[in-house]
Amino acid sequence: MFPRLLFVLLSLLASPWAGAVSPQELVDDGRLDLRTTIEPAEGVVPGQRMRLYITLSTVRWFEGTTRILIPDVTDLVIQQNQDFARVTSESRDGDTWTVQRWELDVFAVRAGRFDLPPIELSTSVSAAPGELAQGTVNAPGLRFEISLPEPLRRLDHWVASPSLTVEQEIDPIGEVSLGDAVERRITIQADDVMTMLLPDLAFTEPDGLRRYEQPAELRNPSSRGDLAAERAEAVTYIATLPGAVELPGMQINWWNTQDKTLEVVTVDAVSFTITGELPPEPFDRRSLLPWLLGLAVALAAALIWRLAVRLELTETVRRLAKRAGDGYVALRRPGLPDRLNPGGSVGESTVASRHKTI
Repeated sequence: MFPRLLFVLLSLLASPWAGAVSPQELVDDGRLDLRTTIEPAEGVVPGQRMRLYITLSTVRWFEGTTRILIPDVTDLVIQQNQDFARVTSESRDGDTWTVQRWELDVFAVRAGRFDLPPIELSTSVSAAPGELAQGTVNAPGLRFEISLPEPLRRLDHWVASPSLTVEQEIDPIGEVSLGDAVERRITIQADDVMTMLLPDLAFTEPDGLRRYEQPAELRNPSSRGDLAAERAEAVTYIATLPGAVELPGMQINWWNTQDKTLEVVTVDAVSFTITGELPPEPFDRRSLLPWLLGLAVALAAALIWRLAVRLELTETVRRLAKRAGDGYVALRRPGLPDRLNPGGSVGESTVASRHKTI
């Protein structure tokens, strides 16, 4: 029992954690260097990709990976798209330093000044033989400005990218028949952009077509620092009426980050013809009811009059018809009198007339 306990104690004393110091102590005495930079530092518009570089350098080496606690900053999107740092070495004053360089993507959604706070890092650094500096330390914060050029001030949305392409597919092309399906698919591809920054496409429903939209397909692959975005939207139209139909074109505003110019990418309109004839509308018997009722009333009136002529009762029929007509007029007469106080005196009517004249 005693030899095993002695072995454990000796192992603990020989471990690199013996006499451990904090990473901040290494920063204070110059054995650990932390730097934060952002590129590009100026001339950036909302939606444009910036790269935030966090560089850790030690005069010895790192014992493990570094974890980054990404700060939450209003109107900033910060993402770590790389799982591993770029590790290199460099010579400083005759000593060999080990360098970890981390890269984060930053996108601002508005123009203005931004203050990025210090970034908390969790790291493990070899401080000396048998010593390990393990814990948290803060990389410096920084300040940067996002501008809004004049061409963008009148726009609601744009894509800030060094390259952008838009493709449209129509299937089938040309003449279609009633009941056929037509699929319109538009794909937007851009570099150095996140899919959340690509615009939604507005598909309309022209007369003669019934629209069925499909969920958008989003892809945002990244590899070795390269970032790309793709958004594909498709809609299926069912031909419901014969005739000429046009699917309107679309426009996408593109801020070219290389040339710093605004370009408009156009999606062409699509025209085609729907052929065929609509089936006849089903016969509705209820539409004959008013005509049949009127015909029955006319026949009844004719029979009554013919009978009255035979019985020499035409004058009686006329009187009955007149009473019926007077009764109908009385029923349709409004319930309220046509003037106020109809049974009043002449003086009251005169006063009312004077007020009315004024």
